[in-house]
Amino acid sequence: MNLTLRILCTILITLPTLISAQKDIDLSLYLGMSSHGSDLNSWGRHGQGILDNPQMAYGINLGYGIKEDLKLRLQYKNTELVGDDVNLSDKEEFGANHARRAYRYRTGLNEVSLILEYSLFTNSKKVLETKQQKISQNLPKRTVYPFIYGGFSLAFLSDDSNMRSWGNIPAGKEQDVLLDISQGSTGGLQIPLGAGMRFHLNRLIYADIFYDARLPLTDYLDGISEAGNPNKNDSYQFCGINIGIFLNDKSVDSDGDGVIDKIDECPNTFGVKTLFGCPDRDLDGIQDKFDNCPDQPGPAKNFGCPLANKKTNKP
Repeated sequence: MNLTLRILCTILITLPTLISAQKDIDLSLYLGMSSHGSDLNSWGRHGQGILDNPQMAYGINLGYGIKEDLKLRLQYKNTELVGDDVNLSDKEEFGANHARRAYRYRTGLNEVSLILEYSLFTNSKKVLETKQQKISQNLPKRTVYPFIYGGFSLAFLSDDSNMRSWGNIPAGKEQDVLLDISQGSTGGLQIPLGAGMRFHLNRLIYADIFYDARLPLTDYLDGISEAGNPNKNDSYQFCGINIGIFLNDKSVDSDGDGVIDKIDECPNTFGVKTLFGCPDRDLDGIQDKFDNCPDQPGPAKNFGCPLANKKTNKP
């Protein structure tokens, strides 16, 4: 829990600096499930699948936009790894051995990740049509699009001593068990790879569904290796949903004229890109608010009025 609080405090402390940056920053909360493959949860053996023995998982995710389709993410996830030989005692293959060994464990897992995320198919145009005009509006993001990601993680494991026990140690395995006990559960460096689908609910709020897995780099996630199957490493995975909010969306275009609000001089009125987003009804290159004849095209030297009608500047 202390590690969780430290990570959350670090993210909150860095938020003001990130929000002030000229990049898209988003923050999301994760809720879902995890599962793991180990000596007691052997994917592909004992009839077990990769979604067997699921555990609740949660986390937080901070994203920093490098480009429109590329983000750097700092992620934190928390879950448990739980296993018990008793659950395998009825399996035809090695069931009796598992019942006799009677090993069980419960380990808390805290993971901190640095992820590079690439969004697919984000460059698009949406055409809005009205009776009077056709507007080609550049959108910074599609409403729905897939993404892929990968990076590096550090997994911090903490064993629950009340859920760490052995039954009858197999003959000839005494030294192996002692070695496993001294080692305990260890995490360390992990390599997460994943994919998902993002749904933009509006300009500020989005939702993700995703799945990611870790390359099997260690055989001690469950605290047993030499007394189990030392030739096959352990791994774990997450899936679930993220609900996020953009903290400083720099691409908002309230009037839909293709000029984002931060550089639009008329952010609430549809206008012309070359006139900084302000309207020009007669298309003479003069903003309506400076045009003495906004419905009749005319040169700037005549204050936007036709030369046949000499006008003076607006008071």
